[in-house]
Amino acid sequence: MYIPSCTFAAHHFKKYRHIALITPTVTGASPFLTIPPLIALILQAYGWREATLFIAAMSLQVNSN
Repeated sequence: MYIPSCTFAAHHFKKYRHIALITPTVTGASPFLTIPPLIALILQAYGWREATLFIAAMSLQVNSN
């Protein structure tokens, strides 16, 4: 996903190319910044057994499409 989005941005944006190229880089790191705190919150709220089932269900839902 990263390479096609950078290629698209470099081809279609002339004046603000630097902003268009930095956007996929910044947004590409967002799951690595949001998922670990979310998992920690779920672990504290429900315990490790229920959290494992909940995270597995979320993973199946995301990956089923």
